[in-house]
Order: sequence, then structure tokens, then C-alpha cells
Amino acid sequence: MDVERVRELTGKGPALVLMHTQADPDALASAWLISRIFEDSTIGSFGDLGNTAKEMAANLGIDYTIDPDPDGYEVIVVVDASTPEMLTPDRTITPDLVIDHHRPQDGWKDAVHIQDEDRPSCVEVVLRILDEMDVTLSPEDSRIALAGILADTARFRFADAGSLRTAADLMDAGGDITGALALVETDHYFDVSRRIALLRTLQRTRVEREGDRVIAMSRISAYEGGAARILIHAGADVAIVSSNKKNGGGRISARARPEVVDGDLHLGMILEEVGKDVGGWGGGHAGAAGLNAPDNMIEEAVEAVLARVRDHFNGAR
Repeated sequence: MDVERVRELTGKGPALVLMHTQADPDALASAWLISRIFEDSTIGSFGDLGNTAKEMAANLGIDYTIDPDPDGYEVIVVVDASTPEMLTPDRTITPDLVIDHHRPQDGWKDAVHIQDEDRPSCVEVVLRILDEMDVTLSPEDSRIALAGILADTARFRFADAGSLRTAADLMDAGGDITGALALVETDHYFDVSRRIALLRTLQRTRVEREGDRVIAMSRISAYEGGAARILIHAGADVAIVSSNKKNGGGRISARARPEVVDGDLHLGMILEEVGKDVGGWGGGHAGAAGLNAPDNMIEEAVEAVLARVRDHFNGAR
């Protein structure tokens, strides 16, 4: 880990810490924690935060700027994003430091990269940096870090031994896990409209069987990630959920059961390939990935993802 180069960046001047659009609690927590090593820093995003992260920021009093001007900063840090498109497709951003836990992709070649695809949350990568820089976390910092880990591991369902050890260390440092849960299970989490939308996902579900594996596909207007998780909980081995956004674009979220991922399925690779094929972009983890594409290409993208998952289950990959 190139911590010395990170130390050099902390002395250069004002820093802009950028999250991906529709930032989640893991991105917000990562941005907050890494911002602590800079004397003057701003947390920003080129699109609004996701609802849960937005409520989390409000509850914690974390300030952030939408559409910041990068020219006003000496150092640009990117957290929880592996491609320029995850920040914004409309501007060219040249970061000095990229901290991430997704499958690495081409881009930002001149930046210092600290990435670990094996970590279930970006917070865990940030914490390693802070540990090597001898940064001591306050109990509140520890609670925020716990919230990021809880969110990205689906309440520890996708955590590994390293994640659990990190969570235990954060609790030993004063992090309140009940308080961390309260940060990610906000009023939005239990909102009636959200619950209705997720339940309607089940009504629209199309199911296919490939041998002993079940693939479920559905459509929703929002909350694609939550909808995909519901289909996994309902019994699908792989879930593919699409939505068409008001801005003219579309999105796909895909999830897979851990035992399927252990069989070498990598949704991040599949959605990265399909995203390029349909004029969009995609990527992510082996068991959880996303894709953004033009609205008129979403159905084609869903079928392409489905075809690749079928091929995997049929032994063609």
C-alpha cells in the first residue's frame, strides 16, 4: 500500500473527496473517514446521494457539495468508484488518489490506486490506510465506519472473517453497532412507497431454470438493488432487475447467492462487458453489480446479461 504517497497528498492543500452518483452509506462513510486526514477538505458528488446516504448525512451533520468545481482544489480523491462514469459521464475528472473495492478497470492511470476487490466494503480499504497512517478513530467515526460495512455487506450476510474482525475492532474503539444500524435503517428504509415498489417486483418477476439454478428477472421504477436482494431472498440464485429512469437512462442491478459466486460466476465482469456492448458502462463485485445504459438499450442489456449467466450455468464459460 502506497501510504507515503498518500501522506504527500495530505500536505498539498485543499482536497475534494468525490463519491459516485447516488452514493450509498459505504461511499459516504468512506468519504467522511478519508477526509479526516486532510486539514481542508470537501465531500462532493456530481449527482444526488441515494436516499439512505442522504438521510445518514443529515442525521450526522455531514456536509457535502453537489456538482463541486474541481478546479478549486489541489487534491482530488475518489472513493468507492472504479470508473470515471461512476462519478459523471459529462466531465473529465483527474483524481490524485483512488480508493475502491470494485473490480479494477482502465482509467485514471496517473492516480495513486489503493484498491482491494476482496474487501466487501470500501470502508475497510479506507480503514487500512488510516491504520497505517496511525490515525485514531473517535467512537463516532467508528460508528460511521460500522454503518458503511453493515450497508455494503447486507448486515454482515456477505461479510468475511476480515470484515467481522474489523467490525469487532470498531466496536472495541467505541463504535455503537445499534447506533450504526439506525444510520442505515432510516425512515426511508421503511417508507410505504418503497415497500410497495419492492413488493410489485415480485408481481413482475420472470423466472428461468438452468439445471438446478434459478434466474429471476424483474422491472421496477427505483430501488433496483433492494429488489434484486428480495428476489435472492425469495429463492433465486441470480437476480437481474432493470429500471428506466426519468433522465432518459436505464439501470440494471444484479445479485447472486454466495454459493453461485463460489462457482466462479462474476457479475461485475459480465455487466462490465455488456455495458460496453450497449453503449453504457457497468461493473462491480462477483455477487453484486450494476449497469447504466441508454434507455432504449436496457431490454437488450438484460437479455445479454441473462445469456451470459445461462452460458455460465451451462458450462460454456
